[in-house]
Amino acid sequence: MRNDKDKAIALRRQGRSYGEICKALNLPSKGTLSVWFKGLKLSAEAEDRLKKNKELARKRGLLKFNADRTQRIGLENKDVFEAGNNRIGKLSEREVLLVAAALYWGEGTKSTGDGRSITAVLTNSDPLMIRFYLRFLREVLGIREEKIRAQMIVHDTTSPIAAKAYWQRVTGIDPSAISTTVQVSRASKRIRPKQSLPNGTLQIRVHDRKLFYKIKGMIDGLAEHASS
Repeated sequence: MRNDKDKAIALRRQGRSYGEICKALNLPSKGTLSVWFKGLKLSAEAEDRLKKNKELARKRGLLKFNADRTQRIGLENKDVFEAGNNRIGKLSEREVLLVAAALYWGEGTKSTGDGRSITAVLTNSDPLMIRFYLRFLREVLGIREEKIRAQMIVHDTTSPIAAKAYWQRVTGIDPSAISTTVQVSRASKRIRPKQSLPNGTLQIRVHDRKLFYKIKGMIDGLAEHASS
């Protein structure tokens, strides 16, 4: 035991930590070291080494904590995402109607313009939202395909040909019914990254006065019953 104590003190004078000493000497407890090192004076070099080792251990512990936390949050996010997904389930025709009306409320044109050519227009860059709205038009409202038009709004950094092919795949609309507008704004030049909208945005347009007012009525119904 005396030999272990001398070795332990020698290692401590080198600036070794309790853990390092226990491992080197195969000691079962750090408590014994506390007794052996009581009143032990260390050199500045040894104190500096201990300080650096403590900081390194702290950083390692922090890195492990952050890694474990990131993994835990990732698993938690996956669980709640799946719970949210499972809660929706298959949508009825009425539910599609309600969601689409809400989409139009936020993303659609509510003005009649000059009143001579009233058009229901929904604009967005999200292909899933566009597909959902088209399902509403085609399946719920029974809008004929030849009445559905699309207009791309792209920036001058976008290839109109590639964008048109992309939106045709998304919508299933005949290419001859998809027009293109190239738009360059001063605000976009200063603020928007060139590739923030690689395929631009798409307007789904139906020139139909009755459809326009029908959707407006749906929006009014949503607003009327929102708090009931």
